[in-house]
Amino acid sequence: MAKRKKINSTTEAEIMFKADRKCCVCNELGHHIHHIDGNNSNNEFDNLALLCFICHDNASSFGNLGKKLSANTIKKYRNHQYAVIEAQRSSMLQTPTRTINKVNDTDLFNAALSAGILLEIVKIEDSYFKASWNKKDEILDELSKHYDFSTYRISAYVIEFLLKASNSTRHGMPYSVASKIHSLIICYFPPINGKDSKQKVYDLGKVVLNIGFNMAYDAFIKLDNYYLAANGVSIFKIAYKEAKRTKNVKLINEVYKRYEELESTLNRPERKDLISAIELVKIFKADIDKGTLAYPILPEPLYTKFISDREK
Repeated sequence: MAKRKKINSTTEAEIMFKADRKCCVCNELGHHIHHIDGNNSNNEFDNLALLCFICHDNASSFGNLGKKLSANTIKKYRNHQYAVIEAQRSSMLQTPTRTINKVNDTDLFNAALSAGILLEIVKIEDSYFKASWNKKDEILDELSKHYDFSTYRISAYVIEFLLKASNSTRHGMPYSVASKIHSLIICYFPPINGKDSKQKVYDLGKVVLNIGFNMAYDAFIKLDNYYLAANGVSIFKIAYKEAKRTKNVKLINEVYKRYEELESTLNRPERKDLISAIELVKIFKADIDKGTLAYPILPEPLYTKFISDREK
């Protein structure tokens, strides 16, 4: 059997992003990047798919007639998943194709300004993913200068960019970068001061929740860093605060759902070190109705761990 080769961080981040961190078979949270052909040294993009614990087990174990999930079946699920997620994201970013009868100078100026800003953000995104960790927070700073001219489309693009950035948390994201992502979400969500429809705010709010989930999950599971994880869980509070302000019931329910998913995935009997992580998530969840983005008061043992991790 060929020696297992580690999947490089760029490929892993792209899979996580294209799959929206979800298992391609059951649409639950994904935990394993599965080698479809069974060859752990074959890290070609087309040979990889994100699966949850159960589906990964089904893809690896044999029943009476063979594997419970065949390679062809997984590929069909994965390709369908990627297509659906791409279509959803494309729909979010689309400009309405309605006929415009009257266009004045202000309309033309705003359209040109938005196009120019989007091009700048594309350049910033490219620089970010090429840079080392100690340069990334400076690059993210460049996004702040465009906030005053933001539209829904610009906000959506920035937040999708931050989602891709959050997929790399497990590779050692420093708190300076996590904090900058947190600050940018406060700037760009909700878009243009919440003047967009509830559905648009809900759609973008779900992406914001995915960012917080990615950061908290990776910080707890992969990095054992509660200080970094708290930054991710705190992002849930940003979405919740706006949902309450606008009485967006769908988004309120989505926030609680993500808290429950995070608690559920941390509930691993074999990982005694995650007991305190679950406690931290529950404390943040109980605090959300206070309407503040400040961190809640933590019990002494948890606070000690929290402060210790800040120095990592």
